Amino acid sequence: MKGKVALGIVVGILFSIVGNGCTGDTLKDVSTNIVFNIDKLHNGDAKFFNDKIITSVGGEMSIYNEDGTLFKNDYGIQSNWVDVCTEDNVVIYGNFENEIGIAQFNKQYNLIQNNILWKSDNLSIDPAIIKIGEEYYFTATEIIGNINNSDVNQENGQYTVKLYKTSDLINIEYISDIVSEQYNIEDVDLIRLDNGLGLVYEKEIVDKGGSSIVIARSESDDYKDWETGRVLENPDCDHEPASFFWNGDETYSLYYSCDKENLGESYMGGNIYESKFDKNFKKLSVQKINTETNTGILLYDVQDEDKKISFLFAKNYLTDCDLVKETSHKQKK
Repeated sequence: MKGKVALGIVVGILFSIVGNGCTGDTLKDVSTNIVFNIDKLHNGDAKFFNDKIITSVGGEMSIYNEDGTLFKNDYGIQSNWVDVCTEDNVVIYGNFENEIGIAQFNKQYNLIQNNILWKSDNLSIDPAIIKIGEEYYFTATEIIGNINNSDVNQENGQYTVKLYKTSDLINIEYISDIVSEQYNIEDVDLIRLDNGLGLVYEKEIVDKGGSSIVIARSESDDYKDWETGRVLENPDCDHEPASFFWNGDETYSLYYSCDKENLGESYMGGNIYESKFDKNFKKLSVQKINTETNTGILLYDVQDEDKKISFLFAKNYLTDCDLVKETSHKQKK
């Protein structure tokens, strides 16, 4: 849950992925350089948004330029979690007012429309969105009971990832519950496979404890039936998934941060890693991304472009919470 919960409330068979992912090259010896480091921004979730970056500062939706300068923050939208559909400049968001909303911007990033889809008695976190044909499919994770439980002696809340669709960003249709468990389910990423949809998420017993990264998939045309999730990363450290890409060579790349080198330090001891999987999600390799920021990384998003790959993350999230972008030029194997 890459919003402000920890600080403020609870201190491809030739798959092709589109939407949140993009085709990428196989990388060798990735080493990055800092593009910007915004000191003590204390922002919540953040995503690459075409040539901008969208995030939440003080619970308000804000857009920054590629160089880290502020573009605009007076949209009047309360948000703590965001996800984007870049092709139409659409943003789905959730907030601590128990609202889920969708906003759309024009090419100049002026607000065209902002629609509150619902306000409920229960908190919904980590919305994710993707466009298939003329329909937008999106998820929101409803929590009933304990939120972001950090005590092994306490009962976890019931986390349910719900799938919806809309064609006009106003009227919505419920499709199915993808997963519902008494675990903290966070950092959801909705992806498209050539024969269905996939959902990548973090599953943990307690906040900042050992967590697994899981992928669930649906092969039905209506996306109502989902297979039991398959574990991509075991709960041997605190994993924070960010992006899942199809590489074009019948492999996937999962980018995430975790504290495997500093067990128990969670975000404050995190580094970035890439795990590669074959088309059946069997792990092939793991490599650490060598960042100029040595550690203390909570990875928000990855932007895979033609000649470079960029990483967007919080540095020392629980204290300074700097917003950092680092970029590497690709070296093909």
